[in-house]
Amino acid sequence: QRTVIETKAWDVFRDPPPKIDSGSMANQKCLEATAQITKVIVYLVVFVIVLGCGVVAKGAVLFMTSQIRPNRVIVHCNRQLGRDKQFVVTLPEEERIAWIWCIIIAFAVPEIGTFIRSCRMITFKSSKKPLASHFMLVFIMETMHVVGLALMFFSVLPELDVVKAAMLTNCVCFVPGLLGLLSRNKSKDESKRFVLALVDLAALAAQASGFVVWPLLDGSKQTLWLIPPALIMVSCGWWENYVSLQSPI
Repeated sequence: QRTVIETKAWDVFRDPPPKIDSGSMANQKCLEATAQITKVIVYLVVFVIVLGCGVVAKGAVLFMTSQIRPNRVIVHCNRQLGRDKQFVVTLPEEERIAWIWCIIIAFAVPEIGTFIRSCRMITFKSSKKPLASHFMLVFIMETMHVVGLALMFFSVLPELDVVKAAMLTNCVCFVPGLLGLLSRNKSKDESKRFVLALVDLAALAAQASGFVVWPLLDGSKQTLWLIPPALIMVSCGWWENYVSLQSPI
């Protein structure tokens, strides 16, 4: 056993008292207030950026789809050409084909990025082989999502004006809402489950109203009856967001 004499000076255990904070270290209210203000500013900036990008993206999609309607005629402003006449412009077939390619590219670019990311994860990270049933479920849902987008972009949206089309894009959550209703955890209080079920039913009714409103109001366009299957298939793309591990289904 080591004695006190054998203990070297550099090996002596010391327990000095903690330093007493002073000045700005003792009072951090200003620092905390600055951090909170910075967080609020960052939240607002991110919110504005996300909202602005969403509006621009949806506006660009609606603009592109409105340009591919066959035999589309646009009224030209006659302010400086003569107020006693009305001029119209007919979009040529070449321009319509160009806009179709723009829609295809706008859809393909993020999908290609997702494919490359998935390939990187499979190649450089460990992954477990999925069950055949899981693979088929995801494959069917993603296929229906793509088919629904194709129907929406090339058949439904070109037949609607921009305002109606923008309203229709709010009805693409029918399948997730239905799954959310069916996958409620039964362990919760019955009164709470009843209220949540009523809210889910109201949301589903609001979603389903968009399926038949425009076809009934404009029955002359048979293409609009593609709205119900197109919206249902588009909503299949977000099915996993509303199914939990505790779901009875």
